[in-house]
Amino acid sequence: MKFYEQNNREFVVVYYEACLAFVSGWNFIHKNNPEKRIPLGKDNEAITNEDIVFLYGYCKSFPRNKFALACCALMNMRSGKIHKVPRFT
Repeated sequence: MKFYEQNNREFVVVYYEACLAFVSGWNFIHKNNPEKRIPLGKDNEAITNEDIVFLYGYCKSFPRNKFALACCALMNMRSGKIHKVPRFT
């Protein structure tokens, strides 16, 4: 997430959109199981900034982990539940 430290907002938004796509995919897979679905935050600047700071903090704390794991951690935080983390190769 070096682009975040360089204040490159365009790249930050791209990564955040990738995270939202990950969550949307999760919700699509679990469309028939509402208790596994992840509520997406309201579309406002405060929630977006909070999510971006969370993703940045996770990636900074665990630089060897894949970005998708940061998305999973954000999903767990937003839903208040612990979801099984998919295995990434």
